[in-house]
Amino acid sequence: MLEGEPYCVDVLKQIKAVQGALDKVGEMVLRSHLEHHVASAAVRGDTQRMVEELMEVLKYR
Repeated sequence: MLEGEPYCVDVLKQIKAVQGALDKVGEMVLRSHLEHHVASAAVRGDTQRMVEELMEVLKYR
């Protein structure tokens, strides 16, 4: 798409589409992590570690 003289608006649209797709995948991974790991953290006794881990990850969202 970037060969020749691309139209900037078309490139920006493609970038936005990719960002949207990555956001959706990120939400799916986060949901899975919450359901499978965070929900059982208290039983395993590692609630604090889970909280710290998620706080670190959420800095980048």
